[in-house]
Amino acid sequence: MPVKKKSSRPAHTAQNVAVSIAMLEQQAQQSAAQFAMLGDRFDRILEKVEQLTLNTTTLISRHDSQIQVLQKQLVSTDVALRETRDKIDEMNTHLTDQLSKQIHEALQEMSQALDEFATKHSDDTTKFDRRITALERWRWMLIGAGLALGLTFGKVLDILKVFV
Repeated sequence: MPVKKKSSRPAHTAQNVAVSIAMLEQQAQQSAAQFAMLGDRFDRILEKVEQLTLNTTTLISRHDSQIQVLQKQLVSTDVALRETRDKIDEMNTHLTDQLSKQIHEALQEMSQALDEFATKHSDDTTKFDRRITALERWRWMLIGAGLALGLTFGKVLDILKVFV
C-alpha cells in the first residue's frame, strides 16, 4: 500500500469549505435578488417606454389626421380663392367693357350735340362776326379822324402862335 502524504492544510478544511459554500450561496442568493430587482426595474421601465411609445404613436396619429384635415381645408380654400379670383377677373373684364362702351357712347353723344350746336348757332356766329368787324372799322375810322383833327388843330395852333 502506498503511503499517503499528509496534506499541509488544516483538518477543518471541510468545515471551511462548507462555510465558504454557504457564503457563496448566500452571495448568489443576494445577487439573484439584486438581479430580480433589476429585472423588475427593467420591466417597469419597459412598461413605461411601451406606454410612452403608445402615447407618442397616438399623438402622432392624431397630428397626422389633423394635418390631413388641414391640408384638405387648405386645398378647398385654395380652390375657392382661385374660383373667386376668376369670377372677379371676369367681372372686371365685363365692367371694363361696359365702361368703355358707355364712355364711347357718351363721347359720340357729346360730339353730336356739339355739331348740332355749331350748326344751329352758325348763323348767329356769322352775324356776330360781321357786327364786330363793322364796329372795329368804325373804331379805326374814329381813331384816324381823331388823329387827323389832332394834327390839324396842332398845325392851326402853331400858325396862330406865329400871329399872336
